[in-house]
Amino acid sequence: MKVLFCDPLLTQNLFYTYSKYLRQFGVESTVIMEGEEEWCHSMELPYFEPYRNPVKYIRLFKQLLDYAKGFDVIVCSGLAPMWFRWSSKPFIFLVYGSDLDEMAVKGWSGNPRQKFSIFMKMVHLLIKWHLVGSLRKAKVTVLAHYHRLLAKKIGLKRLHFLPQILDTDMFKPVEVPKHEGLILFHPVRHSWVDHSIADCKGNDRLLRAFARFSETYKARLILVDKGWDVEASKNLIKELGITVEWITPMPKSELVKFYSSVDIVLDQFILGVLSLVPIEAMACGVPVISYIKPSKEGFYAEASPVVSAHSEDDIYKWLCVLAEDKELRDKIGKEGVEWVNKFCRPDASVPKYIELFSSITID
Repeated sequence: MKVLFCDPLLTQNLFYTYSKYLRQFGVESTVIMEGEEEWCHSMELPYFEPYRNPVKYIRLFKQLLDYAKGFDVIVCSGLAPMWFRWSSKPFIFLVYGSDLDEMAVKGWSGNPRQKFSIFMKMVHLLIKWHLVGSLRKAKVTVLAHYHRLLAKKIGLKRLHFLPQILDTDMFKPVEVPKHEGLILFHPVRHSWVDHSIADCKGNDRLLRAFARFSETYKARLILVDKGWDVEASKNLIKELGITVEWITPMPKSELVKFYSSVDIVLDQFILGVLSLVPIEAMACGVPVISYIKPSKEGFYAEASPVVSAHSEDDIYKWLCVLAEDKELRDKIGKEGVEWVNKFCRPDASVPKYIELFSSITID
């Protein structure tokens, strides 16, 4: 069986990991991206504004579909279903988040306060129309449990839930120098001013909770400088009179060491879902505070050991509890590693993908 992965935005390089491990299980998988590995294929993809250079768009579009003919199944994300709906091969839409809850709803994603011309608003409507029509042609949509209602609303019929395939060769506890004091790490993008958008993280709740926490406990809070509400966060930090540390986004290889060097990872506090950040942090043996609704863990047979916190008071309470009890932090960290190994290790998760791909080729 030959499987082609395509994500135009290379979201978190997930398809690189998927293709890598599928090959270890005997599947001839390839991901379209630059790389020297045998499972990487470099090619220029069509863009999503064909009116800018229609001749070049048609040439790249034809090259892509010709290349896809050599595979049995195509797995794609983002706007790529708009290409592969025209392929002779069956395709799977694997949702990463904003491609469904933003692009398929309004035709664009990003800063909710961004202004557009009338022309671009029309382009977004066309993208939305084209994308939704393309998604309805997918053989299967693989999505997180919380996307189920939206997927049904826009007419997606064959929905499937699969666990994350995590690169546990990379994400695992590593030895790092010991440090003094408590280190808190908040690696998610800053998106909190508009709570109505799908990608709202609730970063302000953490900052307010940390301000209260800092009155009693000495700790370092490390934030990542990314997201359209970074300036709003910096203004709130100044208003609260707290001190934090800012770092720039880092490659995964460095992120593993960083996870292992901190005491607590803090994720999002609005969505109520188990995303990739907590899974990566748990794999490294770090306790995680995030907002998780049990009903939204979906396909996992057991709830994760993520400490669930939704409100500012919840975050503050759990920061205090974990700050006081190192044994509890170690216990949660150990349980996190065990949970990831049980559900997200390649030998536990990859066979479920192969089973799905095989069912499609049989169809």
